[in-house]
Amino acid sequence: GTLRGSRVYLEYPSVGATETVIMAAVVAEGETVIENVAQEPEIVDLANFLVSVGTKVITIQGVRSLHGGEYTVIPDRVEAGTLLVSAAITYSNLWLSSIVPAHLTSIVTKLEETGCQIKFKDDNRLELIPPPELLSTDIRTLPYPGFPTDMQAQFMALLTVAKGPSVVQETVFEGRMAHALELQQMGARLSVAESTAFLEGIQGLAAEGITKVQGLQHLDRGYDKLDQKLRSIGASVERISMDNAKD
Repeated sequence: GTLRGSRVYLEYPSVGATETVIMAAVVAEGETVIENVAQEPEIVDLANFLVSVGTKVITIQGVRSLHGGEYTVIPDRVEAGTLLVSAAITYSNLWLSSIVPAHLTSIVTKLEETGCQIKFKDDNRLELIPPPELLSTDIRTLPYPGFPTDMQAQFMALLTVAKGPSVVQETVFEGRMAHALELQQMGARLSVAESTAFLEGIQGLAAEGITKVQGLQHLDRGYDKLDQKLRSIGASVERISMDNAKD
């Protein structure tokens, strides 16, 4: 049957749920109003895209069809944050361009709490300057504009080498602490209780020798050629086949 517009209230401001309802509403008959929506920049960008190809968004007035068009998506704030953390954890200066500073507020704030300096050069560039030693801080993931859950693992790795104790609390998704075990196997001092990790940073702890990472489909789903970008800023990263990985 035909979808009909309605008033929709989301019990939790989920990104996926908001995107799904928006995309269904654009072809539904009549008006749809969505309450308690996710506010992530990607939601705004999706709405802007749908407007560009023919829908009416804010309260959504369904249309019979969408027309073709060209649209430039916003820069990936998680990829930008990951590169910033990679610079901080290796005590390296890094310039990033093609960013939206307002989308990085919570990430930049936490990096500054660890002692990093972040200098914005214009509307879409910044420089990270690492401190003499990284300092501990606490992380609590929240829906946007809070700290993004997709940056939780990266910051946990960063805090394993920071001076002093840190607490990382995951409130958005359950079961998002699997990486803590891998960090423990690499020498990190931390413990996990339900969705909270307690870390005691070890100054000077950084991976010596060669580290092999499997399950790259998860990396490729979320990042565009991250290994190439890491190599471009000096990392020694090589993608190899599983046969070679067993050698």
